[in-house]
Amino acid sequence: MPLYRYKALNTRGEVLEGQMEAAGDGEVVARLQEQGHLPVEAKLASDGGERTSLRSLFKARPFSGERLVQFTQQLATLLGAGQPLDRSLTILLELPEDDKARRTIADVRDAVRGGAPLSAALERQHGTFSRLYVNMVRAGEAGGSMHETLQRLADYLERSAALRGRVINAMIYPAILVVVVGFALLFLMGFVVPQFAQMYESLD
Repeated sequence: MPLYRYKALNTRGEVLEGQMEAAGDGEVVARLQEQGHLPVEAKLASDGGERTSLRSLFKARPFSGERLVQFTQQLATLLGAGQPLDRSLTILLELPEDDKARRTIADVRDAVRGGAPLSAALERQHGTFSRLYVNMVRAGEAGGSMHETLQRLADYLERSAALRGRVINAMIYPAILVVVVGFALLFLMGFVVPQFAQMYESLD
């Protein structure tokens, strides 16, 4: 069975790290819960930092796509477990392997510790978090339901990412077809048609 790395909180709020063989990340989560721990992260041990580093070369934002969904879900889980906001952000600070993501979380945590609400701390990150994201967090603060709001936001982001992936996949084949047809036309106009033109000229 594959080996998974995990991070979890025990009943005292301490961060536990370790490895576990399991059929999938769902089994890791279930076994940690059976032990009375709160799972925060579970991923294949073979997922090294090299792939993350390569991705970071092509991403201007420290949070986008899957990483933003994961951050939102983890923050919702920690808040739902009764962890204070600044403590939750401190725990999440240790999870990402990307330095930009760590700096972003550290900036948000420091702003929260300085008395700023989470929505204002996120808004200060120069467009890293969308206006929709910030406004939903602000609504959660006003309604006193931050945990539920973040979970709904994570679900929305996950559905949006899945839809975007399906749209991109659906566009790949037509795009390839257009490119192939374009090259075929260029070949015909640049090579085949001139050959026929020369043949007709020689017949005349």
